[in-house]
Amino acid sequence: MNPTQQVDMTLNKRAISAFVKSIFLSSSLLVFSQFSFAASCCGGGASSGVILPKFNDAMWDIGFSNEVYDGYWTQQGDYQSDPAGSELIQRRINFSYAHRVSEQLQMNITIPLVDNQNQYSGESSSVQGLGDTQIGLWYETFERVTCVYKITGWESLKPSIHFGTTLTLPTGISAYSDRVDNSFDITGRGFY
Repeated sequence: MNPTQQVDMTLNKRAISAFVKSIFLSSSLLVFSQFSFAASCCGGGASSGVILPKFNDAMWDIGFSNEVYDGYWTQQGDYQSDPAGSELIQRRINFSYAHRVSEQLQMNITIPLVDNQNQYSGESSSVQGLGDTQIGLWYETFERVTCVYKITGWESLKPSIHFGTTLTLPTGISAYSDRVDNSFDITGRGFY
């Protein structure tokens, strides 16, 4: 190995290291920023489904999410704070299963269990139940594994692209159900 090749390899490793560090730093800033809070609506929808790695036949996954609602937006787009002493919390445990149907096609299902713990304007409510179930179908556009553990050049950065669709089944309690006593008690969105 001549000195020029050695310098090029060192620069390449430094550039990759700097790139990875900058991605980690910017991701951390986004995740922990006060402006990155989710603007979700009430309801127990799950996150996106589980996607199997190439050459795996099946996979189980358990995920957890915790939402704390603080204030609301009016129809005019103005932010309003909740009354003093209010606390609106929704927690979810998502149980997911993914199964390979063929070499490039896979299906998944996610069933969330929802826990609502709410205190608003002096009224308390606590509801637990199923959220909305999601069934997904995903197609892999690649036949060979494109992700690599060692980057050797631009050809190593070829993405692994999946196309998919998800059907949401309204198995949770929604605002449109006659089973709900309080608008904070819903565990699902009520839509397909």
